[in-house]
Amino acid sequence: PLAPIPVLGQGAGEKAPLQTLVAILNCGSPDCEQAAQRLKPTPLSDISLDIAPTFKPNLDNKPVKLQAEVRDWTNRQGKIIASGQLADYTFSKIEIKLTNGTITKIPMTDLSVDDACYVADTWGFPKQCRIGLDTYDLRNWEPIKFTWKASALTQKPLYFEDVQLERYGHTMGPWLQPARSGAHFFLNIAVLPYRMGIHPWNECQYSLGYYRPGSLAPRQLPAFPLNAKASLWQAGAIIGGVYLIP
Repeated sequence: PLAPIPVLGQGAGEKAPLQTLVAILNCGSPDCEQAAQRLKPTPLSDISLDIAPTFKPNLDNKPVKLQAEVRDWTNRQGKIIASGQLADYTFSKIEIKLTNGTITKIPMTDLSVDDACYVADTWGFPKQCRIGLDTYDLRNWEPIKFTWKASALTQKPLYFEDVQLERYGHTMGPWLQPARSGAHFFLNIAVLPYRMGIHPWNECQYSLGYYRPGSLAPRQLPAFPLNAKASLWQAGAIIGGVYLIP
Protein backbone atom coordinates (compact mmCIF):
# COMPACT_ATOMS: atom_id res chain seq x y z
CA PRO A 1 0.00 0.00 0.00
CA LEU A 2 0.95 3.60 -0.31
CA ALA A 3 1.99 5.44 2.82
CA PRO A 4 2.60 9.18 3.34
CA ILE A 5 6.16 9.87 4.49
CA PRO A 6 8.10 13.14 4.74
CA VAL A 7 10.82 13.95 2.22
CA LEU A 8 14.30 13.41 3.64
CA GLY A 9 16.77 16.29 3.87
CA GLN A 10 14.27 19.14 4.08
CA GLY A 11 15.94 22.42 5.10
CA ALA A 12 15.06 26.06 5.56
CA GLY A 13 12.96 27.83 3.00
CA GLU A 14 9.95 26.40 1.21
CA LYS A 15 8.79 23.19 2.83
CA ALA A 16 7.71 20.32 0.64
CA PRO A 17 4.42 18.65 1.59
CA LEU A 18 4.18 15.01 2.56
CA GLN A 19 4.84 12.80 -0.46
CA THR A 20 3.13 9.53 -1.28
CA LEU A 21 5.87 7.02 -2.10
CA VAL A 22 5.88 3.28 -2.47
CA ALA A 23 6.34 1.86 1.03
CA ILE A 24 9.17 -0.44 -0.06
CA LEU A 25 11.16 0.77 -3.08
CA ASN A 26 13.70 -1.46 -4.78
CA CYS A 27 16.48 1.14 -5.05
CA GLY A 28 19.12 -1.52 -5.61
CA SER A 29 21.42 -0.38 -2.78
CA PRO A 30 21.45 -0.33 1.04
CA ASP A 31 20.20 2.58 3.09
CA CYS A 32 22.42 5.58 2.38
CA GLU A 33 22.18 7.05 5.87
CA GLN A 34 23.30 3.83 7.49
CA ALA A 35 26.11 3.47 4.96
CA ALA A 36 27.26 7.04 5.64
CA GLN A 37 27.29 6.43 9.40
CA ARG A 38 29.45 3.35 8.89
CA LEU A 39 31.88 5.16 6.60
CA LYS A 40 32.39 8.30 8.70
CA PRO A 41 34.88 6.75 11.19
CA THR A 42 36.57 4.68 8.46
CA PRO A 43 39.85 6.01 6.98
CA LEU A 44 39.85 6.57 3.23
CA SER A 45 42.69 4.07 2.85
CA ASP A 46 40.38 1.31 4.14
CA ILE A 47 37.50 2.07 1.76
CA SER A 48 37.37 0.06 -1.46
CA LEU A 49 35.14 1.50 -4.17
CA ASP A 50 33.79 -1.11 -6.58
CA ILE A 51 31.90 0.78 -9.27
CA ALA A 52 31.47 -2.23 -11.57
CA PRO A 53 27.76 -2.35 -12.47
CA THR A 54 25.74 -5.53 -12.40
CA PHE A 55 24.96 -7.04 -15.78
CA LYS A 56 21.68 -5.89 -17.18
CA PRO A 57 21.01 -5.23 -20.87
CA ASN A 58 19.90 -1.74 -21.80
CA LEU A 59 16.18 -1.27 -22.01
CA ASP A 60 14.92 -0.64 -25.51
CA ASN A 61 11.54 0.48 -24.29
CA LYS A 62 10.50 2.61 -21.38
CA PRO A 63 9.96 0.69 -18.14
CA VAL A 64 6.50 -0.66 -17.49
CA LYS A 65 6.71 0.76 -13.97
CA LEU A 66 6.43 4.33 -15.24
CA GLN A 67 3.54 5.67 -13.23
CA ALA A 68 1.09 8.28 -14.36
CA GLU A 69 0.90 9.98 -11.00
CA VAL A 70 1.66 13.66 -10.74
CA ARG A 71 4.01 14.37 -7.86
CA ASP A 72 6.17 17.13 -6.48
CA TRP A 73 9.91 16.85 -7.19
CA THR A 74 12.30 18.34 -4.64
CA ASN A 75 15.99 19.18 -4.65
CA ARG A 76 18.56 18.17 -2.07
CA GLN A 77 17.57 21.10 0.17
CA GLY A 78 13.93 19.97 0.19
CA LYS A 79 12.56 22.75 -2.02
CA ILE A 80 10.02 21.94 -4.72
CA ILE A 81 11.57 22.44 -8.16
CA ALA A 82 8.90 20.82 -10.36
CA SER A 83 5.47 19.22 -10.20
CA GLY A 84 4.51 16.64 -12.77
CA GLN A 85 4.84 13.11 -14.11
CA LEU A 86 8.09 11.20 -14.69
CA ALA A 87 8.21 10.89 -18.47
CA ASP A 88 11.73 9.76 -19.37
CA TYR A 89 15.34 9.43 -18.20
CA THR A 90 18.17 10.34 -20.59
CA PHE A 91 21.81 11.30 -20.12
CA SER A 92 21.61 11.40 -16.31
CA LYS A 93 18.62 13.75 -16.46
CA ILE A 94 15.00 13.02 -15.76
CA GLU A 95 12.26 14.45 -17.94
CA ILE A 96 9.24 15.72 -16.04
CA LYS A 97 5.97 16.31 -17.87
CA LEU A 98 4.46 19.31 -16.15
CA THR A 99 0.77 19.86 -15.60
CA ASN A 100 0.65 22.25 -18.58
CA GLY A 101 2.07 19.57 -20.88
CA THR A 102 5.61 20.95 -21.25
CA ILE A 103 8.73 18.89 -20.57
CA THR A 104 11.46 20.02 -18.19
CA LYS A 105 14.77 18.28 -17.53
CA ILE A 106 16.35 17.98 -14.08
CA PRO A 107 19.84 16.54 -13.42
CA MET A 108 19.70 13.40 -11.34
CA THR A 109 22.29 14.81 -8.95
CA ASP A 110 19.95 17.68 -8.01
CA LEU A 111 17.15 15.45 -6.76
CA SER A 112 16.43 14.65 -3.13
CA VAL A 113 17.16 11.20 -1.73
CA ASP A 114 13.51 10.10 -1.97
CA ASP A 115 13.12 11.30 -5.55
CA ALA A 116 16.38 9.64 -6.60
CA CYS A 117 15.13 6.41 -5.02
CA TYR A 118 11.82 6.79 -6.85
CA VAL A 119 13.59 7.13 -10.22
CA ALA A 120 15.97 4.26 -9.45
CA ASP A 121 13.07 1.99 -8.54
CA THR A 122 11.18 2.96 -11.68
CA TRP A 123 14.08 2.42 -14.08
CA GLY A 124 15.68 -0.48 -12.22
CA PHE A 125 19.21 0.85 -11.73
CA PRO A 126 21.18 1.10 -8.45
CA LYS A 127 20.66 4.21 -6.41
CA GLN A 128 23.79 6.29 -5.81
CA CYS A 129 24.31 7.37 -2.23
CA ARG A 130 25.00 11.10 -1.95
CA ILE A 131 27.57 12.92 0.07
CA GLY A 132 25.82 14.47 3.03
CA LEU A 133 25.06 18.16 3.27
CA ASP A 134 26.57 18.39 6.73
CA THR A 135 28.00 21.73 7.81
CA TYR A 136 31.75 21.93 7.29
CA ASP A 137 33.41 22.77 10.58
CA LEU A 138 36.71 24.60 10.31
CA ARG A 139 39.60 23.23 12.30
CA ASN A 140 41.13 25.46 14.96
CA TRP A 141 44.72 25.39 13.79
CA GLU A 142 47.42 26.31 16.26
CA PRO A 143 48.91 29.62 15.09
CA ILE A 144 52.58 29.47 14.23
CA LYS A 145 54.82 32.52 14.28
CA PHE A 146 57.30 32.50 11.41
CA THR A 147 60.04 35.09 11.22
CA TRP A 148 62.44 35.35 8.32
CA LYS A 149 66.14 35.53 8.98
CA ALA A 150 68.85 36.17 6.44
CA SER A 151 70.98 33.14 5.68
CA ALA A 152 74.21 35.20 5.87
CA LEU A 153 75.39 33.55 2.66
CA THR A 154 78.43 35.40 1.40
CA GLN A 155 81.11 34.95 -1.21
CA LYS A 156 84.44 36.50 -2.03
CA PRO A 157 84.54 39.19 -4.73
CA LEU A 158 83.71 37.88 -8.19
CA TYR A 159 86.02 40.04 -10.26
CA PHE A 160 85.22 38.39 -13.59
CA GLU A 161 81.46 38.01 -13.15
CA ASP A 162 79.29 39.17 -16.03
CA VAL A 163 76.17 40.22 -14.12
CA GLN A 164 73.98 40.86 -17.18
CA LEU A 165 74.74 37.44 -18.63
CA GLU A 166 75.24 35.20 -15.62
CA ARG A 167 72.58 36.60 -13.26
CA TYR A 168 69.93 37.99 -15.59
CA GLY A 169 70.44 35.94 -18.75
CA HIS A 170 70.85 38.84 -21.17
CA THR A 171 72.72 37.60 -24.22
CA MET A 172 73.70 39.08 -27.57
CA GLY A 173 73.07 35.91 -29.53
CA PRO A 174 75.21 32.91 -30.49
CA TRP A 175 77.60 34.92 -32.68
CA LEU A 176 78.27 38.15 -30.79
CA GLN A 177 78.10 36.85 -27.23
CA PRO A 178 81.41 34.86 -27.35
CA ALA A 179 83.23 37.98 -28.56
CA ARG A 180 81.62 40.12 -25.88
CA SER A 181 82.44 37.61 -23.14
CA GLY A 182 86.06 37.47 -24.31
CA ALA A 183 86.33 41.26 -24.31
CA HIS A 184 84.75 41.38 -20.85
CA PHE A 185 87.31 38.90 -19.51
CA PHE A 186 90.42 40.62 -20.87
CA LEU A 187 89.16 44.09 -19.91
CA ASN A 188 88.66 42.90 -16.34
CA ILE A 189 92.24 41.59 -16.31
CA ALA A 190 93.46 45.08 -17.25
CA VAL A 191 91.49 46.77 -14.45
CA LEU A 192 91.85 43.97 -11.91
CA PRO A 193 94.08 46.05 -9.55
CA TYR A 194 91.50 48.84 -9.63
CA ARG A 195 88.69 46.45 -8.70
CA MET A 196 90.80 44.84 -5.97
CA GLY A 197 91.38 48.31 -4.52
CA ILE A 198 87.62 48.75 -4.14
CA HIS A 199 86.85 45.21 -3.01
CA PRO A 200 89.87 43.42 -1.47
CA TRP A 201 90.23 39.72 -2.18
CA ASN A 202 89.32 38.74 1.42
CA GLU A 203 86.14 40.83 1.57
CA CYS A 204 82.82 39.02 2.15
CA GLN A 205 80.01 40.14 -0.14
CA TYR A 206 76.26 39.59 -0.02
CA SER A 207 74.03 39.34 -3.08
CA LEU A 208 72.39 42.65 -2.24
CA GLY A 209 71.23 45.15 -4.82
CA TYR A 210 70.50 42.52 -7.48
CA TYR A 211 67.13 41.49 -8.84
CA ARG A 212 65.66 38.37 -7.28
CA PRO A 213 65.72 35.14 -9.32
CA GLY A 214 62.71 35.05 -11.62
CA SER A 215 62.20 38.83 -11.60
CA LEU A 216 62.08 40.77 -14.84
CA ALA A 217 65.50 42.44 -14.87
CA PRO A 218 66.10 45.08 -17.55
CA ARG A 219 69.32 45.27 -19.46
CA GLN A 220 71.61 47.75 -17.71
CA LEU A 221 74.96 49.38 -18.40
CA PRO A 222 76.95 49.24 -15.15
CA ALA A 223 78.51 52.49 -14.01
CA PHE A 224 82.27 52.73 -13.56
CA PRO A 225 83.06 53.40 -9.88
CA LEU A 226 85.47 56.24 -9.05
CA ASN A 227 87.68 55.57 -6.06
CA ALA A 228 90.98 57.20 -4.97
CA LYS A 229 92.30 54.07 -3.27
CA ALA A 230 91.54 51.97 -6.32
CA SER A 231 93.33 54.53 -8.53
CA LEU A 232 96.47 54.21 -6.40
CA TRP A 233 96.32 50.44 -6.66
CA GLN A 234 95.92 50.62 -10.43
CA ALA A 235 98.79 53.14 -10.81
CA GLY A 236 101.04 51.06 -8.55
CA ALA A 237 100.33 47.93 -10.58
CA ILE A 238 101.10 49.69 -13.87
CA ILE A 239 104.33 51.30 -12.62
CA GLY A 240 105.41 48.10 -10.90
CA GLY A 241 104.72 46.13 -14.05
CA VAL A 242 106.84 48.51 -16.12
CA TYR A 243 109.84 48.03 -13.82
CA LEU A 244 109.32 44.29 -13.38
CA ILE A 245 108.88 43.52 -17.06
CA PRO A 246 111.87 44.86 -19.06
